[in-house]
Amino acid sequence: MYLIARVQLRYGSTERFGAALTRLRPIVARHGWRLEAAYVNIVGPLAEVLDIWEVPSADSVATTLAVLEADPEFATIRAELVDVILHEETTLSSKAPFSP
Repeated sequence: MYLIARVQLRYGSTERFGAALTRLRPIVARHGWRLEAAYVNIVGPLAEVLDIWEVPSADSVATTLAVLEADPEFATIRAELVDVILHEETTLSSKAPFSP
């Protein structure tokens, strides 16, 4: 199961976003999330990032987000992310049968 996040950032804030995500990865990893891939555009909207997170289940997404709300370390990172994210669209997907 994959949570795919298409994130539009404030122009010039890709490095700040990356630094915050680097600190976020071990926190969400404790809940079974793994950042499978992260991509930045080289053509198209330059301040857009695509993150692909492997998550244990659909139910784990809401559960993990609720637990993270009480984590003071997450609160600091969240404040940094709120400062650089303009819009975020998330989808929950499974691998297609034809996927390698």
